[in-house]
Amino acid sequence: MSTILRWLTGGNERRQTWPWQLGGFGTEAITGRAVTPDTAIGSTAVWACVRVISESLATLPLSVYERMDRGRELRRGHPLYSILHDAPNIRQTAVEFREQMLASLLLYGNSYSLIERWPSGRVRYLFPLRADRVTVRTDVTTDSEPIPGLIYQYQSGSKTLNYPADQILHVRGLSSDGLVGLSPITVHRQAVEVEQAEREFAGRFFGNNARPGGILKTQGRLSADAATRLKASWESVHRGLGNAHRVAVLEEGMDWVPMSMPLNDAQFIEQRRFSLEEIARIFRVPLHMVGDLSRATFSNIEHQSIEFVTNTIRPWAVRLEQSINNALFFPSEVGTFYAEHSLDALLRGDVASRYAAYAIGRQWGWYSANDVRERENLNPITGGDLYLSPMNMVDQAQLQPVDMPVATRSQVIEVRGAISVPDWMRGNARRGLAWHEEGLSGDGVTEQTVREARAMMAGTVSEDKARRMSAWFARHMGDLDAPSASPDSPDYPSPGVVAHALWGGGNRAQSERAERWAQNRVAELDNQSGITRSQLPHPEPRETIPPGLDGDVIAILRLAYDELGVPQMAQAIREALGEDHDGTLEG
Repeated sequence: MSTILRWLTGGNERRQTWPWQLGGFGTEAITGRAVTPDTAIGSTAVWACVRVISESLATLPLSVYERMDRGRELRRGHPLYSILHDAPNIRQTAVEFREQMLASLLLYGNSYSLIERWPSGRVRYLFPLRADRVTVRTDVTTDSEPIPGLIYQYQSGSKTLNYPADQILHVRGLSSDGLVGLSPITVHRQAVEVEQAEREFAGRFFGNNARPGGILKTQGRLSADAATRLKASWESVHRGLGNAHRVAVLEEGMDWVPMSMPLNDAQFIEQRRFSLEEIARIFRVPLHMVGDLSRATFSNIEHQSIEFVTNTIRPWAVRLEQSINNALFFPSEVGTFYAEHSLDALLRGDVASRYAAYAIGRQWGWYSANDVRERENLNPITGGDLYLSPMNMVDQAQLQPVDMPVATRSQVIEVRGAISVPDWMRGNARRGLAWHEEGLSGDGVTEQTVREARAMMAGTVSEDKARRMSAWFARHMGDLDAPSASPDSPDYPSPGVVAHALWGGGNRAQSERAERWAQNRVAELDNQSGITRSQLPHPEPRETIPPGLDGDVIAILRLAYDELGVPQMAQAIREALGEDHDGTLEG
């Protein structure tokens, strides 16, 4: 078993200790340099990753909520609210405290905070502890306590302070034993070490005026002391940027032989970029957030930023929240009260995207005007708490049965398909309406006929009207043979002429033209529907004729017109006149 595994799993004590302090594997780094969090933070890549994660999470609002039956309520009055949201102690703000917690987690894999409580048990202050000075060990088990508790030992100067688990807020990173988290710097120390070596090499390279080392060559043999003095003398005069471009004086046949290895031959720039990618990969940070825009585009930066929130910030936020909920709330409050970060600030898009999202939420009723204003840090307005509801969306539970009146025959006719009429027919209807308004139509014109004449004058008739027109003109063409139907008669226009005009006709030529037009439209409708008149449904015939209408042909025609469908008109008239009637009307 390796030293690291023994360190992680052996014994009952876990301390933030570095492998090179333990002997054996890991004692010596691959470049001869020891890597610790204190030295690793000097790496620009490590610094950038730790800073962007810790600052991003520390600046998010951390609030206390209470779970309700439906939803939750913000509890600003809870004793923990001011500690988590404003200031956890007298020396730090909430942002500074959580920034330090995150930095400790990212460098050491653990964050420790001392909990100072009031006599009631409520949290009074939270003080951060250095992770490299804390040792975690398990307590002695007993029959009454078969599961050992944890004891936290803190080295404060020459003193060792012991704290039980309920006095320490311990946030762990990825762990192999559940006691302490693994330090990313320890696990990936070689990647950090290579980056540090590259940085040191670059410093030395440019410290030598961007020139590699070389050899002073002499004809004779030098003693060790003479060689050491010569090297020191040469470096004191020619090493460093301040001594660049000075003239060198060589004596006694000495030659300067440079040892050249250009940086492009060593792929130094590519290696530096790869080291940056390695460290960013360790901390799961997009490259554009640590200053590398070589692969960034306008389209992918937004999605990378969203992935940074969901895949990097959110896991750390949940770790903090769950540790806080378990350690700082009373047992009776756990499950009811909880602390949670608001990630909305990191997910805010540009102004156009935000306003488009607000518009959708506002129109569909899950945002009020004040909800939107609150997210934009604006003050509420009067009447801004109203939630809209789309007109075409309603809860089924709110639907009430409505008593709808049965549509009359005339109402049904009006909603059927409209057919355009020619201009000459519109003129006939206009003339008929003018005569009707003068009182010349007599008693045989119904309100429905007048209403349909107005529609005809406007340019349309219904399908049902066209079918009835064909039958009406066939039955009433004899009205135009009366003397009063002649324009030369002093009684012109007769009621029959007025009726023909209201139906789109007029004199015999006009009415015959209207009849042919109606017959053509009916034929077109039947061809479109693919049915014949004999296939149309037959309504139940009227059993009796109202008293006083027997033998009155005009009254029977009015009754058939108002009550029956056109295809059954002739049959209904025959039934009304009697089974022995041939259907021929006289007079």
